[in-house]
Amino acid sequence: MSYKKYLVAVFSLAILALPLFSLAQTVGTGNEALQAQIQELLNQVQTLQTQLNQVPQNELPRTIPSSIVQSASSMAELQFCYDFTANLKVGNRGEGVVALQKILDDQGFTIPENELKSKTFAEGTARAVRDFQETYASEILTPVGLSVGSGFVGKNTRVLLNRLSSCKTTDLKGVSPLGVSLTDPQISSERYQIPGVPVALSTSTPSFGIIVEKNTAYANPAFGVGHQNAKIGSYSFTAYPTEGVSLVSVTISTGGGSSNFKNLKLKDGGTQIGLTYPTLSHSANYAFVGNSAVIIPAGKTKVLDIYADVFSGAPLGTYSSITILNGCTGTTAIRGLLITCGVTFGQDVSTVLPTLTVSLDSSSPPASQVVMGSINNNLAVFRFSETSNIEDTQITDLVVTQQVPNTATKVSFTNLGLYNASSLVGTAFSSVINNAYPFPFYRWNFHFVNPVVVSHAGSISLVLKGDVASYASSGATDNTAHVFKIASTTDVTALGSTSNMRARVSLGLPVSYPVVVLRTKPPVSAAFPETIIGHMPMQQILASTKSLFQEKLDEINKNLQELIRQLQLLR
Repeated sequence: MSYKKYLVAVFSLAILALPLFSLAQTVGTGNEALQAQIQELLNQVQTLQTQLNQVPQNELPRTIPSSIVQSASSMAELQFCYDFTANLKVGNRGEGVVALQKILDDQGFTIPENELKSKTFAEGTARAVRDFQETYASEILTPVGLSVGSGFVGKNTRVLLNRLSSCKTTDLKGVSPLGVSLTDPQISSERYQIPGVPVALSTSTPSFGIIVEKNTAYANPAFGVGHQNAKIGSYSFTAYPTEGVSLVSVTISTGGGSSNFKNLKLKDGGTQIGLTYPTLSHSANYAFVGNSAVIIPAGKTKVLDIYADVFSGAPLGTYSSITILNGCTGTTAIRGLLITCGVTFGQDVSTVLPTLTVSLDSSSPPASQVVMGSINNNLAVFRFSETSNIEDTQITDLVVTQQVPNTATKVSFTNLGLYNASSLVGTAFSSVINNAYPFPFYRWNFHFVNPVVVSHAGSISLVLKGDVASYASSGATDNTAHVFKIASTTDVTALGSTSNMRARVSLGLPVSYPVVVLRTKPPVSAAFPETIIGHMPMQQILASTKSLFQEKLDEINKNLQELIRQLQLLR
């Protein structure tokens, strides 16, 4: 074969094989026949190249530049470029996702192994995209007024992906890598990049669209198990300042643990949009389309909320991004242009138990004295507060402990009752004394036929009242101090009104001040012989009265000091 024929064959096969060379690197294993044909052409090019290299340089025709030979030998450096022309989001599959995952992996962003194998754009890939967007925020997010990545591969993200890809693109229309003109429109339409040549890209801001974000005004919520109509997600939709938006549909997918929820709904304020989905499963998509579009004026924000019921048997814990806004569609208000939105991760949702805190109310009486035979005495005031803000709590049973100085002290009190304001909510009976060291006690058990309800994030005060046994009944011990308290968290039984789960109880020192039982009240006047009274001036009468009462007052004071000391030991 003449040198001229060699050259013609090399040029022809090189031009035809150029796109095929790189294409062979990207064709999947399902196209073995096509790969074989491409490889055969490449082998022919290599054979001709070898023969061409054996031709002396001075024997080459003068009409052919010697640089052609060098260009042909470096042809393998050119690569076929995957051009990201379409948006990508959760749920997509195929070569675009494969290319995306390869670039993200090359850039150091982790992709789950199962998503790489299945070539699926799922949560892990979306998280990597979001990290990628925030890493290059100045080129992707800032131009459109965002600071947090969405996980949706849109225009700005695609521009940067094309620039960072291993096959950067530049249009060689009409010029081949060999330096000759390409007249075949199919060949000239392919895009190539010579390694090391930078490409200028445009990052102009779109003139219309919608920005979707997790509603930061709604903190990660917590609910009791069994809670109905729980707001488990909230998203803000902001139209660009240039033109309003008519939002037609919203697609929500659910994260891990979504099977513990049911009856998924989307609401605009109090108005439901689209269907209710009774059962949920992980990573499934749920589309909501209302009877009419949701109108968002230019530059304004609309908040849409996601609601669901929590199963009564749901495990306690935190569910990360239980809802994911997986896309939306709509049109601009004036020009009717199609708009879409990308992936946005929602709030974390926790399932918890209601919490009840018990303390001594500030209105509880101070250290006081009660007389044998008196009735309806205020002994203590206890406050019950629901602090988790989860659900209303119902108190069904309560134990009040009456602590006494020693085992010889009689119970002294009868007819103990608990009052909500002036309404009696429960009565109790006394058990036998418990000779616990160093302070024995009696236990008063209350069972509420109608449970005492403490509203979520609310509180209620219960007043403990009781009668004192009379001296004649021998049911009381004179000059003894009694302290009423709720001694243990197990002494309070409270259930969530919705979940029917037992509430957690914490104690904030629910211990009353001492109540001293006396046979009679100290006298307020003394009985003097009439002859003395009739002949004594008023000042002398007062002085004598003081003297007569001083001993009794000293004794009472001594007893009170001892009671205060005992109280300090108890508290």
